[in-house]
Amino acid sequence: MPVPKRKTSRSKTRSRRSQWKTTAASLATC
Repeated sequence: MPVPKRKTSRSKTRSRRSQWKTTAASLATC
């Protein structure tokens, strides 16, 4: 499995986190 050489930037991790958080919220409301 290829491993990323450099850690992902903060902005990237943040955008990803916000995305899964919003999806989780929508699922919870259903």
